[in-house]
Amino acid sequence: MSIGYAHVPSTTFRLFVLLLFALIPSPARACQCSGPDPSKTPWQLAKLYADGASLIFEGTPAKVQIEWNAIRTNEGTFVPATLGESAKASGTGNRPHVVITFRVQRVYKGEAGSEVQVHTGFGGGDCGAQFSSGLTYLLFLLPQTDGVYGVTMCSPGVGP
Repeated sequence: MSIGYAHVPSTTFRLFVLLLFALIPSPARACQCSGPDPSKTPWQLAKLYADGASLIFEGTPAKVQIEWNAIRTNEGTFVPATLGESAKASGTGNRPHVVITFRVQRVYKGEAGSEVQVHTGFGGGDCGAQFSSGLTYLLFLLPQTDGVYGVTMCSPGVGP
């Protein structure tokens, strides 16, 4: 008894293999910081960062919360599986993110109360900034379109 094999055209086979490799998850890093401009001195970089911020302060992380609209929905409420462009543009929206409450120690620019909340991702591929308790950070902030302050791992005072 002989077993017959169907002939697979080479183009179809190649497309199948490409599709298969496209669907296999692979480690990827979506966020990379470009680093400071090497042609600028540290004073020039500090001025550039300061000019681009509406609030500059020193503070220590006091509280960390995970925010996600899906967590706070009522039973039976529709939760979309995709993010709208407005949610992506604001940086928070329906996307899970972290809210860090900083205890303000000293304000250099702008006005701040005794605490300031800063929104960021979880770290890694979503560009979220990571903070350690007990350390003091110098944050350069500009409100996003929705009025909240957001930082990434590439933000001045936060990044590498």
